[in-house]
Amino acid sequence: MTAIAPGKIILTGEHAVVYGKPALVTAVNRFARTCVESDGSSSIRFAFRAGKQSSEVEYTADGVFELYCRLNDRYQEFSAEARDIGSVLTNPLELIPYAYAVIANRNNAAAGIGVRVTVDVDIPPGCGMGASAAVSLSVLKSVAEFYNVELGMGDYYECALRCERLQHGRPSGIDPYVCLHGGFIRFQTDAIKRLAAPRTAFSIVLTGTPESSTGECVMKVRENHAGTDIWTEFEAVALELELAIAADDITGIYRNIRENHRLLTMIGVVPKKVCEFVREVEDRNGAAKISGGGSVKGDRAGVVIVFADFELAELCEKFDYTLLSISGENRGLRSN
Repeated sequence: MTAIAPGKIILTGEHAVVYGKPALVTAVNRFARTCVESDGSSSIRFAFRAGKQSSEVEYTADGVFELYCRLNDRYQEFSAEARDIGSVLTNPLELIPYAYAVIANRNNAAAGIGVRVTVDVDIPPGCGMGASAAVSLSVLKSVAEFYNVELGMGDYYECALRCERLQHGRPSGIDPYVCLHGGFIRFQTDAIKRLAAPRTAFSIVLTGTPESSTGECVMKVRENHAGTDIWTEFEAVALELELAIAADDITGIYRNIRENHRLLTMIGVVPKKVCEFVREVEDRNGAAKISGGGSVKGDRAGVVIVFADFELAELCEKFDYTLLSISGENRGLRSN
């Protein structure tokens, strides 16, 4: 059984969405694919491949269950403020057997059955493109279909949210929702709306994997800005950007992307080097901002979304950044 889920890009609203404000987000044509098949052994084997990175690990059914319980216990300690979020999921690849266990443990499906779970990802991990949500969803669906466990869309969302919290602490749910449903979406707590896809072209620039996780960034921002008025400013940007995108108003899009960058800089999640890159984009009459949690340490911030009418290759080379080719993806989680 094979399942596929897309990654995502946030145009505006990262961090603000945690405080109930709207975010605009689109699924993109980078994917996580998971294949589950019998392998004739008495163990459960997990293989992960992402570009040049690959790994493989083997568990017994009891071993998977032990991992599942250990991570749940760590998360409970985080919830009780006895552990920081960065120490809950110390190895991000453990998210794969955890997601497997979320389904398999529903009816003791894993007992005595030898399987191989292979995950292939072309979404840059840890860079704000929803890689963990896409991986979790593709694992959940392929395992559910392998064991004939019937789940609805709401079930997949709740299961993926359980996986996401191990990395992000108290996630808004935006990543699993968009990776599950696909398309271009305005996401706000209890107010989710599918929108027409943007017509204005944009590019994605990879600045490198942040030194701090999204969960760590969210916690740091909460410490410094949770009770401030800045989230109302983020909301105004999101609403204006939505109107500008709908009208294909280039001037309005650029203006609000620049304002969003300014606000993200104010909450401290845009490293200095990335700010210098954005400034050079703006000096050439473009607009750019991080897309994702950013970082509260180091000089890398995952991906930057860029609206510009000039060739980006030379500027990316100057900063040693990578220009990614992507487009919007209308479909979400599905069998493949």
